[in-house]
Amino acid sequence: MASLTKRGNSWVACWKQAGLTVKKATGIRVREPGMSAAKAEQLARQTANMMEAAAKGDTPCSRALAAVRAAAVAMGAATQLPTVREFLAEVPVSAGDKAEANRRRAFRRFVEFLGPAADAPLDSVTVELAEQFLREVLRDVSRGTAEGHRVYLSAAWNRANKVLGLIDRNPWAVVSVTKLARVVQADEPVARRRKPFTLEEIRRLMGELPPPWCDMVAVSWYAFGLRLSDVCLMRWEAINWSENYILVREKKTRKERFIPLVPELRLRLKLLQKANGAAEYVFPLMAHYYNAGCPGYVSTQFTALLRSLRIVGEPEVVNGRRHAWSEKSFHSIRHSVVSCLRADGAFTADIVRDAVGHDSEAVERGYFTATQAQRVAVAAALAAAVHAPALPAP
Repeated sequence: MASLTKRGNSWVACWKQAGLTVKKATGIRVREPGMSAAKAEQLARQTANMMEAAAKGDTPCSRALAAVRAAAVAMGAATQLPTVREFLAEVPVSAGDKAEANRRRAFRRFVEFLGPAADAPLDSVTVELAEQFLREVLRDVSRGTAEGHRVYLSAAWNRANKVLGLIDRNPWAVVSVTKLARVVQADEPVARRRKPFTLEEIRRLMGELPPPWCDMVAVSWYAFGLRLSDVCLMRWEAINWSENYILVREKKTRKERFIPLVPELRLRLKLLQKANGAAEYVFPLMAHYYNAGCPGYVSTQFTALLRSLRIVGEPEVVNGRRHAWSEKSFHSIRHSVVSCLRADGAFTADIVRDAVGHDSEAVERGYFTATQAQRVAVAAALAAAVHAPALPAP
């Protein structure tokens, strides 16, 4: 049963689904005109329960439609719904060999996940089942690959809904891979969470990596841990030399950020501009890979360079993943920036969060990793604080 919470003058429905807390506006105000507060709350509670049932695919309407369809099939007035396996096998081929291969991989994986349930009618797939599938997928592949699976499956169900009229809803359309990924990441063993670079490793990467990687690491570090996608797609037109800043439009969040040009970053960029001439992008080759749809190749190339410098060991293959997992990646620079700034007592958490561009304290806190020296210092401070009596020598 859904619960209610207030947001300003409106009631918001809350319920648990696949391990997540879902919040949706009911559209009912706390003080509705011509209605008592108690009556408005009662109406909001009824609406919240209906919204939860609809999200989980268990409403009187859904059950009634299933009964009507079964009766129509029995009388020969309607066709039997195809099974999930049959429907996915009959989805028309799309343009492009690579896209079709990825789509069929998503279909095959979902059928394998369902097992015998793949022979159930198409409308047996609920939002909760879709979320369970994507949570399992996220334990084996990247967030981008999981989102690709969701998009392909959503398009298939959308065809069944809007083109063929076989079902009355698309359960994949309301699933958020981003939210599910946070839950999956929180469940990961500590040993398999991404680790930051040490400051010595950052210095080595700037000095020992071949071009353009040494410059890309430097740009990311001086620009508050800029993500790999934003470094690769940085344009010269985004740099304001006269006012000394870079205007970054983040690929992931679509937010605009103004990055100050510190002298070290300005000098690196000036040398790159001299070397690259009239190129549109600061890193033309990397931008080409990203625009060609090959970001995974760029990331894999960086991991291979880390192994060559012995900063990371041989890749670990986990749970049959197609891609090996590494404890450090380009994104670890972002972790290092947050850890460095938060360990420096000169900056508040709010300043660090604003600089890095995180939306919340909870997200930014997840990027902080204390060093062993810092932990030792904290332990020593605790020991000194109590002034415990001396013990006899052993």
